[in-house]
Amino acid sequence: MGLLFVYTEKHDAHIGYLLAEQYWGQGLALELLQGFINLACTYSYWHKLIAGVDELNRPSIKLLKKLAFEEQASKENGMLFYEFDLHKDRFGDE
Repeated sequence: MGLLFVYTEKHDAHIGYLLAEQYWGQGLALELLQGFINLACTYSYWHKLIAGVDELNRPSIKLLKKLAFEEQASKENGMLFYEFDLHKDRFGDE
């Protein structure tokens, strides 16, 4: 069906995900990432999640933005990077 992988570097978790094409467009990636974010918020040693995505992969970019990942200024070899701050208060205050 698919997978989510995590690579930890210092206090950040670099993430990636893949879904088999027959499962695209069903909301499964959204559900997967929401669940992972909820789990990651319980790990106090992770400060942020970092996701790299091909600049042409519009569905994944849209998904990351929907989940409150913020685009970073860095771009490498056609890859865009998005960060999710695990310590940011989602209700207005930081």
